[in-house]
Amino acid sequence: MRAVVICADPEQAAAEPTSVATLLGELGCRATLARFDLGGLDEVALATHPPNVVIIEAADDVQRAQRTIKRIRDGGPLVDTPILIAVTLPRLNALDFSVGFSDFVLMPIVPAELYARMRQVDWRTATFGSEGTGVSDEWRRGLTRVCIPMRGRADSLNVAASAAVLLFEARAALDEAGH
Repeated sequence: MRAVVICADPEQAAAEPTSVATLLGELGCRATLARFDLGGLDEVALATHPPNVVIIEAADDVQRAQRTIKRIRDGGPLVDTPILIAVTLPRLNALDFSVGFSDFVLMPIVPAELYARMRQVDWRTATFGSEGTGVSDEWRRGLTRVCIPMRGRADSLNVAASAAVLLFEARAALDEAGH
């Protein structure tokens, strides 16, 4: 899974053991770090290899994070990417849900909670294609391909059965994470 992590100080976040970026690395995710002003982002690389999620490490600076979300939603390679905002409990009531983020996670971050939230927003954007043609090249760019192992006599599933299997697995993963 690929993520863009937006924070106040990317260099410090890369060295901090409890930062979102560090936790993502421990979870096996590839993270690109950027500042709240979106400096440091390579738009060509993001368009070529789009992230599954943007995580804004707001902590107590909710207003600054929400300005960043508005900037992302105004256009650019991250405009349609799900956004998680990481916020402290005392600042939770300052969140404006109309700004355009997909979900939030509380700080200090519990790795299993972060992973479950990331998967949840990623699965909200599942795309299914037909067996014969799949999805178009335009849609395929940036997608994570999932193959369902087949056993026995069946060598394929129709798209409805495939969606049912994926939704079952997604629900099981969320249940396992305590959601």
